[in-house]
Amino acid sequence: MNWNINKAGSHTLEYTFNYTIAGKKGTLRLLSFITSANMGNYNQSITLNPTAPDLFVSEKNGRIKYGFGINYEQEINKEIGGFLRASWNDGNNETWVFTEIDRSISIGMSLNGNRWNRQNDNIGIAHVVSGISTPHRKYLQAGGMGFELGDGNLNYTLEQLTEIYYSMELTKYLLYQVHTSLYKIPVIIKTEGL
Repeated sequence: MNWNINKAGSHTLEYTFNYTIAGKKGTLRLLSFITSANMGNYNQSITLNPTAPDLFVSEKNGRIKYGFGINYEQEINKEIGGFLRASWNDGNNETWVFTEIDRSISIGMSLNGNRWNRQNDNIGIAHVVSGISTPHRKYLQAGGMGFELGDGNLNYTLEQLTEIYYSMELTKYLLYQVHTSLYKIPVIIKTEGL
């Protein structure tokens, strides 16, 4: 963690638009971010060592990662709602938070608990497809290691995941949630034959 804001920092801008169409509530959120930090660069790592690239060797203060996101939520009726989310970042410099993806899109639906007298409970299903940028992919193919990915034997495919969840209100301020994966192509690395 670098506490010197002259060397590292991130700025996020979000716009939220709430609307109603035919009595159905909806929300559209647009997000952008820019981060400056001590990050390694995928292409430079390959240039410095084509057979065993290392992000740490190419780290430099002031490298930039930027990206965008969109979130769309729509009430279908008083019990069912749907959402669509998408995100993208430039994918030139190392990923260092959350997960190693550079692009993602997800879609899902949820049903509140009104039918079984649990109005603050929800059950839902979602499908997400995620991927990595070309520089990120080339770095991993050359033998580079990320904080989650990398074995030098990349056979690229998009990561896909379908999940179902149930969120139960235990008290006004406490929820319990259970979820399970129904379908998964994991971690963006697919070995032949799988």
